[in-house]
Amino acid sequence: MPADIKAVGSFLPLTPDGALINDTSLSHIEPSLAKETVRLYEQWFGDTLRSVYVRGSVARGNAIPGCSDFDTFAVLDRDALPQCPAPTDTELKHLSMLAPGLTQFEFHACTEANVLDSYYSTWPFLIKTQSVCLHGIDYAQQLENYYPGPEVMGEALYVPERLRLYGERLQNEQQVAQKVNTCEWIMKALVRAAFDLTMDRCRQYTRDLWLCHRTFAEYYSAQANDCHQALCWAIEPDADSIAQSELVNRLGAWITNEMLRLVGQYGIDLSRYRL
Repeated sequence: MPADIKAVGSFLPLTPDGALINDTSLSHIEPSLAKETVRLYEQWFGDTLRSVYVRGSVARGNAIPGCSDFDTFAVLDRDALPQCPAPTDTELKHLSMLAPGLTQFEFHACTEANVLDSYYSTWPFLIKTQSVCLHGIDYAQQLENYYPGPEVMGEALYVPERLRLYGERLQNEQQVAQKVNTCEWIMKALVRAAFDLTMDRCRQYTRDLWLCHRTFAEYYSAQANDCHQALCWAIEPDADSIAQSELVNRLGAWITNEMLRLVGQYGIDLSRYRL
């Protein structure tokens, strides 16, 4: 195991009836970083901006220096176009100064309709369970609870689309830095998708990579080595896309097949989901 992989992680806490508890807090966000993040979204979207959120390990207070990203997203008016521009190099440099140790800064956008019109959309799940509101309306209070189980295995459901996007990236990327970023992105996605397959039995939820791998290995020992390799590449990505693609295709296909088996077993209606 690479030296930088730490055996850390935690499951989201649960209510007495088993619903996921959002344990994020604004106290974990550096005020100057929060202010700059909101300023960028206001600059991009103006009066159509309704909310700004931070999700993931930073919002939960367990970010790992050199590994964790700063993941943010905006909620816009129903009729707005949720296309988020990329920050300039100058803006990224400024963000890095405000948040040393974080590896990437992610900016995304959705509309109020994406949040409120479907329980099975990715966005309400993120808001309700693992995001903190920096600015504007906090939609979490308007959303129903989520319970760990096969019906919330969004990462696994998304694997076929991620495999398609991965193939496109391999064809278009030439720079080493791009290949490294793609490696980190797809490996994190696979490790988290692998964990999703266990929720029908473990009845817990996490996005922490090491804990995702450890839990998966408990239930799927035959595939544990592939998941471990994906974990290693997620933590220490490189540009060897030939070796990586062999693992991605093999593990991605297996996750897809097992996801479809669980979908059939539990009678999950995929048409309800908005990934």
